[in-house]
Amino acid sequence: MIQQIGLTLKQEIEASGFDSSLYMESAANLLAVHLLKRYSTQKFIIREYTGGLPKHKLKEAIAYINDNLDKNLSLAEIAAIAQISPHYFASLFKQSMGIAVTTTPKNHIMFPDYKIRFARIEDLVKLAEIEQAAATLFCDTSYAFLVNAQPLSMDFVTQQFQAERVWVAVNDRDIVVGYAIAQEVDGNAYLQQIDVHPAYGRRGIGRELVERVCVWAKKQNYHRILLSTFLDIEWNAPFYTKLGFQILPEVELSFGFQQIRCKEAEAGLPIDQRVIMYRNLGQAMSLTSR
Repeated sequence: MIQQIGLTLKQEIEASGFDSSLYMESAANLLAVHLLKRYSTQKFIIREYTGGLPKHKLKEAIAYINDNLDKNLSLAEIAAIAQISPHYFASLFKQSMGIAVTTTPKNHIMFPDYKIRFARIEDLVKLAEIEQAAATLFCDTSYAFLVNAQPLSMDFVTQQFQAERVWVAVNDRDIVVGYAIAQEVDGNAYLQQIDVHPAYGRRGIGRELVERVCVWAKKQNYHRILLSTFLDIEWNAPFYTKLGFQILPEVELSFGFQQIRCKEAEAGLPIDQRVIMYRNLGQAMSLTSR
């Protein structure tokens, strides 16, 4: 058991190249419990917890995790939100969610039953449904009209698929729950569309889709990636800001991005609330184009 925990931890670190205090702490807790149960000369009663976290504590914990995705959270820090011990929290969290709380190789919290991969041809027909479901999030905003907006054309989606610019997030049954589509605009990588089905929201899936596209863009030797989004919607510009994106001043928009703005205006979007954002991908963090 001890050897297995050590080997598993070593393999994960070597394979992923990450240093997550949450992952380390979870492994340390598991090892400590095992040692107390099997090798202690004193009689320790290790409680077996059942029933899962109370709903309000689970909600608070998940909200805290998602509000601090840019940090390398520790198990103790998350458990403190629920006001219980780390071991107790880890046990009840797994019972409530059916999975262990863990981190991705980039130290981002993500529920591990989901993965990102390139889209397959059979996935494409599912993207419009996810896009329309995601649009329902605008119902309680001033942009409720987007609920009835037409999804991206299948011709465009297919074109980007053939160029290997479509990614999907799938669950453990390989069901598509989110996707991202990129293209090239004026020599830059452009994140054209990213949507996660609301039923699978707030699980770090959108963040991981963005990161996957950024990894692709850097491998393709793009110096930066851009996107167009709403300035005043929580899961739009504020979300991307947390991921390292910045607003590109209007005067710096190249012709291709000016055209994007014109098309958005023609579609009825309020341009005064739309911004083009960029994230540098090169080590020099320069603002040069590809």
